[in-house]
This record gives sequence, C-alpha cells and structure tokens, in this order.
Amino acid sequence: MIKAVLFDMDGLLVDTERLGIRVAVHVCKNLGINLDLEEQHSFIGVTDEKFYRELFKKRGLNHDALSVLKKHFEIYEKLLTTELKAFTSAHTLPKNLKANGYKLALVSGSTKNQIDIVLKQLKINNYFDVVVSCDEVKKSKPDPEGYLAAAKKLRAEPNECLVFEDTRTGILAAKNAGMKAVGVINAGGQDLSSACFVIENLSAAETKNLWG
Repeated sequence: MIKAVLFDMDGLLVDTERLGIRVAVHVCKNLGINLDLEEQHSFIGVTDEKFYRELFKKRGLNHDALSVLKKHFEIYEKLLTTELKAFTSAHTLPKNLKANGYKLALVSGSTKNQIDIVLKQLKINNYFDVVVSCDEVKKSKPDPEGYLAAAKKLRAEPNECLVFEDTRTGILAAKNAGMKAVGVINAGGQDLSSACFVIENLSAAETKNLWG
C-alpha cells in the first residue's frame, strides 16, 4: 500500500533542465569549451557538480569544478526568479495528494537554495514533509541514496513509496531503492521504459491506478 509519494523536481515539476543546459553552454563557452549535443544531453539527470567534473575529466581539462559551479549557480539562480516555468499539475498534484493524507517528499539533484527558490515561486513549499537536496547526499542518481534518505525521514518503507521521475537515472534510482517508479514524459527525450508506469504528464497521474 502506498503511503508516501516522492517527487523529483527539475524536468518534472519545473522546466529547468533546458534552462540549466543553457547556463552550462554559456559558462563553458566562456571557458573556451563548445558543448556538443551529447554533452548537453549528459547534463540531464545528474548533479551540476558531477556534470562539470565528468566533462573536465573527459576533455582532459584542469578547471576547478567548484569555481565553475559557483559561477553556474550565480547565473542559474537569477534565472530561476525570472524565467521559471512549471509543468502541468505541478501546483495541484502535490496539494491534492497532501489533502488525501499522503506523506510527500522532494528528492532533487539541485541545491537546497535552488529548491527553496522553486518551491516558493510555485507556492507549494508547504506541501512537502521532507526535502532532500544534493547538499545532503554523497552520490547522485541513479544511486538510491537520496530516495532512501527521504523514505527514512518520512518513516516509510521503500515498498510504501511511489516516485515520480522524468529521467532514466531518476527511474533507476527509485527502482534501486526498492520503490515503485512512474515515468513522466513532459518535455520528452528520456528512456523511461524501466518505470512501472509511463504517463504524459502529472495531470494523468490521478486518472490511472498508480496508488495500488
């Protein structure tokens, strides 16, 4: 029986992945790096720090990833306050689930500060009982650390948790945690075939039997 519902954030509730890629392209261009499409695509579903560290390693570059990350965050967080776009039902689904007695958690590869900005912009910050950011975990998705930490804080067993994700790495993280995973297409472009269910958007969640 499902007792808790766990949400990813970027690409699921808000269309921030393309915004993040835009910032990464800009930051890298200033470093003399032109990101190809494969490298841009690799930005999705991992933490920003992991993206830059793996990019620099692949390219054989000695840039300080943390300094570059700081610049990325400065630009990105300003854009969150001016260009943030929510996906359909990002406001209503958490509200309805909370009203029906489910425990809610947000598990994101974003920082706590970025999560706070997004939740306040969407005015849904009061619906989540638990928030797990990249600041609190050592391993990013597909490692299950974030989802397991959220379940523990919610006092829910993994098999009592339903996860909404929009990326392959997120789906794998949920499954690796022993949770039921729902793939949400939204902007598309990800292989969600390993999910228990695949739906077009969050609006479709309440029309399907996802809670059993």
